[in-house]
Amino acid sequence: MNSSWFEILIIIFIIIGISVVVYFSWKGGAANPVSTGTLDERLNSFDTELSGMRSQVDQIEDRVEKIEGHYAKASDIERLEKQLRAQARKMDKVIDDISAIREEAAERGALAKSTARQLDLIYEVIVEKGMNS
Repeated sequence: MNSSWFEILIIIFIIIGISVVVYFSWKGGAANPVSTGTLDERLNSFDTELSGMRSQVDQIEDRVEKIEGHYAKASDIERLEKQLRAQARKMDKVIDDISAIREEAAERGALAKSTARQLDLIYEVIVEKGMNS
């Protein structure tokens, strides 16, 4: 029986020893300002670098948005090409209409000249007969 009590005491002593070591390791690690302070400094510097990188990324995104706003996209270029083609078709139609109007005006001008000449001839005949009578 003595040996069983003795074995139980050894086991309890070992468990208490392990508990004390774990407790002081935990407590000592938390109270150790050098190692936790270094870790904290490294984390803070990493956080600072990360926030600096974030601001750089934000600046780059702003620049890209400004560039995209200044330059036309492929869809914009296609839309403008369609509009220009439609305007060109309208201009061709207007040119054809102007040509037709010119031809009509030339025909009317020729008719007007011929009519004016005929009126001059009639006037001369009337004036001569009126003077001779």
